[in-house]
Amino acid sequence: MPKARRKLPKGIHIHESGSVYICDKNEHGKIIRENTHQSDLRAAELLLAKPAQDNEEALHLSQL
Repeated sequence: MPKARRKLPKGIHIHESGSVYICDKNEHGKIIRENTHQSDLRAAELLLAKPAQDNEEALHLSQL
């Protein structure tokens, strides 16, 4: 019997490539989708919990 899939938290989506995306609204109400460039759900949950400015800095630093 296949293992039951865990329900994803609100604002986190998995792309068919396996990469995890964070979806959030900006100050104008427009939906912003950010690629975390990771497949780890826990890391995406931590990024989603941070303020938006910190997320941009964290994504930039991870790409260096």
